[in-house]
Amino acid sequence: MADIFESNHRCYGYRRMRASLSSQCMHICEKVVLRLMKQEHLIAATPKRRRYGSYLGEISPAPEGDVIVTGTPGGVGAKRTPPVWMKAGDVVEIEVDAIGILRNGIRAE
Repeated sequence: MADIFESNHRCYGYRRMRASLSSQCMHICEKVVLRLMKQEHLIAATPKRRRYGSYLGEISPAPEGDVIVTGTPGGVGAKRTPPVWMKAGDVVEIEVDAIGILRNGIRAE
């Protein structure tokens, strides 16, 4: 196992190691291969890649034309006692700093 690991630039994990051993007609289960690699300190030198590279927490300005969608906050509508619903004539305002205010009037259908 050490020879296979070294000949592949110390980048084989236990699954690739098992596949390599299987191709040489040595059928060993993954758990045994993993345990043997740990005992022999055969740990891949390359760090694990992040699964979602787009979620780095960076904030960027919103491009023109983007739509900002929000959910309903708690304490409104059916959650209130007594329930309070929007009616014709009510005005909904959404304000986002550096973008502006969006105002929409409510009308009966």
